[in-house]
Amino acid sequence: DGKQVADMLIRVGYTHDVSIRKVRRKAVYEGLEVCFDHVDELGCFTEVEALCEEDADVDEVQTRLWNIMKKLGIKEEDRVHKGYDTLMRIHKGM
Repeated sequence: DGKQVADMLIRVGYTHDVSIRKVRRKAVYEGLEVCFDHVDELGCFTEVEALCEEDADVDEVQTRLWNIMKKLGIKEEDRVHKGYDTLMRIHKGM
């Protein structure tokens, strides 16, 4: 129950910072999970994720992920390295 978790966090000293409301749509393409998020106040984002073995070639996986992003029209310079919480704080001037 989300409310119970929120109440518990407040009791142990956490405070509310920002709220993130998003709608996520998922698809699987070429064995990769592709997520399309719409985040209120921030806009639309796309994530491509791969589950890999611990010894996977990271460079090869990154290349594979970026090939999918390029097919979607997303350029590497469009990459966002900050999480939604950080982006929301920036958006709200916090």
